[in-house]
Amino acid sequence: MSVDIQRRDQWVTHVFFGEGWGWDLKERRREFWGAGIKFIFVSGELKQWFDETHPSWLTQGTDKVFENASVIIYRKRDVPK
Repeated sequence: MSVDIQRRDQWVTHVFFGEGWGWDLKERRREFWGAGIKFIFVSGELKQWFDETHPSWLTQGTDKVFENASVIIYRKRDVPK
């Protein structure tokens, strides 16, 4: 399976750091979850960012299914358990 890494990186930058695009947090959340994502695996630099910013725009509508010092896993609520 081939993935266009450059395009994926642009999308991530757009969703997470695109303040200049005029998005409100509701639009940002809709764009992220609208991509078909069901789980967020938070570790490394992303975990550091979560710990510093507490992005409720992203975690709203999720359940935390696992957490330890290294990782947090969130599941979108409409995903069957």
